[in-house]
Amino acid sequence: MVGETVIYKWKYNRKTAYSLCADDSSSFHLEYMIPEMKKYNFVGTFWVNPGCETWKSRIDEWLDAVAYGNDLANHTMHHRGAKTYEEAEYEISAAASIIREAAPNHTLLLFQRGGATVWDISEMAIAEILAKNVCIDSRGKGLEQPGTYDSPYYRDGDKTYSVSVETSASYPDLALTENRWHMCKLHHVGPGATNLPMTLEAFVALLQAMDKRRHLIWVDTHTNIHKYVVERDAAELLIKKTTDEYIIIGLTTGLNIWMYNYPLMLETKVPSSWKKCTINHDKSIQLVDVKNNAVIYEALPDHGDIIIKPV
Repeated sequence: MVGETVIYKWKYNRKTAYSLCADDSSSFHLEYMIPEMKKYNFVGTFWVNPGCETWKSRIDEWLDAVAYGNDLANHTMHHRGAKTYEEAEYEISAAASIIREAAPNHTLLLFQRGGATVWDISEMAIAEILAKNVCIDSRGKGLEQPGTYDSPYYRDGDKTYSVSVETSASYPDLALTENRWHMCKLHHVGPGATNLPMTLEAFVALLQAMDKRRHLIWVDTHTNIHKYVVERDAAELLIKKTTDEYIIIGLTTGLNIWMYNYPLMLETKVPSSWKKCTINHDKSIQLVDVKNNAVIYEALPDHGDIIIKPV
């Protein structure tokens, strides 16, 4: 039916989504992880501690990573927890401020307080501080449902070891089998890795497996996928008008548009006589081809009507 519109579950109508992340502002990320990801044109999310030496002494490299498209998330200033409300506020707020200075387009920040840290304040207090700093206490999720973690290491007693090349290469297929967002949470990657380690060989095998399935898996940062999922699940579509000359679609979510500002991908049925269309939305115009009596385009929820016209 002309005007019938759907929102793709995953961007590009992929079968599932996959994201990479790493914690603690480690030199392993700059020396091994990011360069290998760049070879395959992948980006990820890095939970950073701006108070640590690896951040301060190598800030130019972190800025280069952001410029390439990598994402920063709030892991507190020093990864040491907090004994008081004031200390917690500093650890969260100062980190958020520094991250946004390094990456001004980071409106919403994902937050993790750091493994093995102790916070001697209530969860309500932490939530209050996060809200003031526009941080979401999450690795990224659609409301209550988190993604599935694929571990880069395994434990044998008190020791941890990297998973094998074969195991890491199997993770993208597992995501496809489960048809849900999977994520790999990393710490040390490469030669000499000791903290929850992953060998460089296993990491490259994962990247190669992701690359081979690029046509099936949407690979992006945790923040982008988080925004897409939350917006998609909250979205309401309204076919306002269809004529031989134009189609008007409404797309709303009711979410905070400063926090949730990632475009959704839609498909709308158009008359069979239309061969090429303009998509007029949010003060911009997209020119798209018609395929199978439909147009595929991106639109920001809560940014006005979508007007589709034939060329």
